Amino acid sequence: MLDINTEFRKGILFIRLNGYLNKDNLHKVIKIRGFNYIVFNIDNLYAIDTYGIDFLLNINKKLQKEKGKLLICDKNYHKDYIFGKIPKINNELEAFKLYEEDDLDGYYAYY
Repeated sequence: MLDINTEFRKGILFIRLNGYLNKDNLHKVIKIRGFNYIVFNIDNLYAIDTYGIDFLLNINKKLQKEKGKLLICDKNYHKDYIFGKIPKINNELEAFKLYEEDDLDGYYAYY
């Protein structure tokens, strides 16, 4: 089961995922078009399969091509090794500061 909560604030689309993200429920995640700045909050994501990982990595690639930015919000950084060079934050408020500066260098987690 996957519950999704979305909110658009100050030019940033926040997508909060609760539950399990897998190939059977990827269709629940909205089609993301027309947004330059996106935050996926995975604090309450219990499990993710390879389809879910590929989905998020592909969104990151598309945003990079369009000069957009993707952030992963994971307060415990439990899933750092999965998402590689996608910038991580530990709370959503950090996104406002980073996107205002539009400089995410140094927010990559290397493991």
